[in-house]
Amino acid sequence: MSVDRTRSIGSRNVRMLLVCAVVLLSLAFAMGCEGGDDGAAESPSQVWPSGALVASAVISADRGLVVSAEGQIYRTVDQGRTWRRAHTPAVEGLTDLSMVDDRVGWAAGPGVILRTDNGGEAWTRQRLPGRAADNRIRSLAALDDLRALALTDSGGWIVTNSGGATWLARERSDERVASGEPGHSASRVRCFGRLLGNCYAIGDVLWMSSDVGEAWEPVPVADAVGLPIFVFRTGGVELDSADQSALEAAVTSLAGERVRWRVEARVSQAEIERYAEDQDPSALFALIEARGQEVQGRLEATGVASVAIETGGAPPWGYEDHLDDDPDFLARYWRERRSESPSVIVRAATQQTWTDVAIAVDGVGILAVAEGGQVFAASDRTEPLSAVNSPGQHDVLAVQAAAAGWVAVGRQGGLWLGIPSGKSPADAGDARVGGREVLSPSQPPSRESLPIDWRIPMVHAGAAFFETIRDVAASTDGMTLLAVGDEGRMLWSGDAGAIWRLLGLMAPAGSSAAASVPITR
Repeated sequence: MSVDRTRSIGSRNVRMLLVCAVVLLSLAFAMGCEGGDDGAAESPSQVWPSGALVASAVISADRGLVVSAEGQIYRTVDQGRTWRRAHTPAVEGLTDLSMVDDRVGWAAGPGVILRTDNGGEAWTRQRLPGRAADNRIRSLAALDDLRALALTDSGGWIVTNSGGATWLARERSDERVASGEPGHSASRVRCFGRLLGNCYAIGDVLWMSSDVGEAWEPVPVADAVGLPIFVFRTGGVELDSADQSALEAAVTSLAGERVRWRVEARVSQAEIERYAEDQDPSALFALIEARGQEVQGRLEATGVASVAIETGGAPPWGYEDHLDDDPDFLARYWRERRSESPSVIVRAATQQTWTDVAIAVDGVGILAVAEGGQVFAASDRTEPLSAVNSPGQHDVLAVQAAAAGWVAVGRQGGLWLGIPSGKSPADAGDARVGGREVLSPSQPPSRESLPIDWRIPMVHAGAAFFETIRDVAASTDGMTLLAVGDEGRMLWSGDAGAIWRLLGLMAPAGSSAAASVPITR
């Protein structure tokens, strides 16, 4: 055999060995990719949410979504045991999330609104009015798959009635701005159901709109002290000593709190007939003004700042300017000011920085929370909110309706379950989970169940923690809840908030971290 032939055979053998080696390595790599994910390592599509988690949503008993401030959206289909990153365009960050049902929802952040139509698996960017960068979205809420409302950092509103095909800036007339329409002071917006059709702007004042932000009105809050109506003699303008003592006691009882006082003077029919003869109301205007100034002066003498006092029903001294266009102007003013006796009504409202609001599962009761752990509730949404007992002194940042009542979260790991007074988990009947009974969705809280019995629930597989919990979401029946916060903190409850599971990489069986422990703060 020639030397050249020997070299050729050797060269072919080397090439065959190299090809076989490449094939074997490829097979080994493929087998590793197909069978290597045993739960100990994450594949590129399976990740664990991290960083500051700012919003959450529950779309079924098993599925949930969380949003990170960095601009990522994560989803779970197995009650939070595993998570995958949703398909989203690159964004600067995200601030809020609002799901309509198990398919449709929106997420928003600086200069961006995203929409999903497949339960959060994929999101598409929507076109915003003007320059996208000018629409830095602070909060967003959806009523249904067509209507949603977004609050911008500039205090403006953008809305869609077309499922996001177009977003339009809502114009704010001078009249509406002068009326105190929510703007810069609002930090969050919440909307509740296409049947309820109500949206709330939450900030230094709690506002409600029944037309997706077209018009707003303050949510009434019950008087903080319940002062009696101060009655004057006919034509009189001075308080008696008993009324002065009651006023001083009211101011003392609210010492140290931010309070807004409202003073409204009223006149009797006899005074209208006596002092407004010949259609000249100036004498009666002076009487109304003097009564208001009398009470305002007494409040200031007890230490109330003048800027904290608002006078209602001030006399319209220039009423003649309105009569040509509105002949009934003066008669309407008298109707609004008329009372059985000459009197002054004084009301005190504590100033709150509101953080969230929720509507009960039955669509009737309402709960609103504020900084400093303040909680207000009403058994019917048509009634004024009244202060109820608080779960603690830490700020309450978010609240959700659960089947058993309410779940609130806040600073320093704050997590509370609120059962309306007079109700207990045992009242629920046959709904029993984890050794505890909870109200079933068919047994919503009673309309008369105030105040609230706040308790700290149990957390399974978690040690004490102090990271701030920023948001909590609930399923429509109030049985499944997901809470999220700083440092990637997530908790899941499948029994209306009675027991929670701290989500994270699973601890070894039998370890101390697998025990059930109460949250401590």
